[in-house]
Amino acid sequence: MNQSTHSPAVQNRSESEAAIAALQAETAQNPAARRPLATALMEARRWQDAIPVLESLLAEQQGDADSAFKLGNALRHLGRPEAALAAYDHVLRINPTSAEAHLNRGSMLVALGRPDLALGSYDAALRARPTYSTARYSRGMALLQMGRFTEGWQDYAWRFGDPDSRPAPVKLPEWQGESGKTVLVLAEQGFGDLIQFVRFVPWLESRASCRPILVCDPRMVALLGGFREKLILHPLSSPHPPADCYIPLLSLPRHFSADPAALPLPRSYLTADPARLARWSGILGPSPGFRVGLVWQGNPDAEIDKGRSYPLAAAAPLAGLDGVRLIAFQQRHGLEQLETLPEGMTVEHLPDGVDADGNAFADTAALLRQIDLLITSDTAMAHLAGALGLPAWVALKAVPEWRWGLGGEVTPWYASLRLFRQHRRDDWDGMFQEMAEKLGELLAARR
Repeated sequence: MNQSTHSPAVQNRSESEAAIAALQAETAQNPAARRPLATALMEARRWQDAIPVLESLLAEQQGDADSAFKLGNALRHLGRPEAALAAYDHVLRINPTSAEAHLNRGSMLVALGRPDLALGSYDAALRARPTYSTARYSRGMALLQMGRFTEGWQDYAWRFGDPDSRPAPVKLPEWQGESGKTVLVLAEQGFGDLIQFVRFVPWLESRASCRPILVCDPRMVALLGGFREKLILHPLSSPHPPADCYIPLLSLPRHFSADPAALPLPRSYLTADPARLARWSGILGPSPGFRVGLVWQGNPDAEIDKGRSYPLAAAAPLAGLDGVRLIAFQQRHGLEQLETLPEGMTVEHLPDGVDADGNAFADTAALLRQIDLLITSDTAMAHLAGALGLPAWVALKAVPEWRWGLGGEVTPWYASLRLFRQHRRDDWDGMFQEMAEKLGELLAARR
């Protein structure tokens, strides 16, 4: 029997599209086929195509809570929070105790910059379902965004589910604040989170008299080597060393009631490896000019990246400034944008071999020392520059992640960062016009 050359994912996608086509054809004769068609379109993530089908179902039956909920989800995925909010309100008029609709309504209020109003929706979701961990976790992020850190860290602990009933990731009890323990600190989430929160690990020693061991992705061990005198590093790929208990890295602030206004190591806490500094010294050449590194794209497949990556072409106003050299620090995703730059915009490339030895950011940390300014979207590079104490401007969408708050140009997380915020959703052009003005003022002051 011949074996298929198509992957299961391709086969499933083909089968899904065939099923959708068949249902679309059937709806001409059988309007009832619209309901399974809407479900199939949602499962295929064809949000735009699902909307008119769901709207037609709702036009016929205003009490159709399922279609209203699906409509809200489609609009949410398309970045239309106002319309999605109206759809979830429709659901709640039909079913006031829908925990899922209250949760998603809260998420849309957060997306609209109103975490204060979102708290009421999250509370309603929890009244409907007291053990709804996603609602507790989401409420925690809203509280953190509002600067209510003591409450926020408590709710943030629900990101893995109910803290009292979730299975432990290792065969150890979770650390509850006891002193004199050997504690495995388990890195979690993305590289940016590791860089941001590693600063709390020494507090286990200084405030709790514990011996911390940070277990992290082996690709990050080289970068964190400059922090090694304060903690023991252990690669995630190796068997865990003996310990008394464990704690997820981002749970440390909860135990220390951490307010960013009183963070440890406020200026910088990572350093570039001296050998890598020597290796890359002078690699950007002797050309004069103000060197601006650019990072514009996160992982486009990640849900969290929606709306937070800027198009490289938006940075064109920077290229028009006399004496500015733009240098791409982007890796992997988004490099194709270098091929379609606007007329008059030149962006230099980094040399080959950067971070090619399997160590994430280790070479990049050394190269950042050779530029005058980094301009980055909300990616791990913002955290890297801040942890190194190097100047960086962070381009934030209108309502960014909780860690950047809702206003202001400075952040208590990193003294060397300056935050630029969209004044209108998706308006990157306006932001970069503002950046060009500020950079022009900076250059004039240096002359």
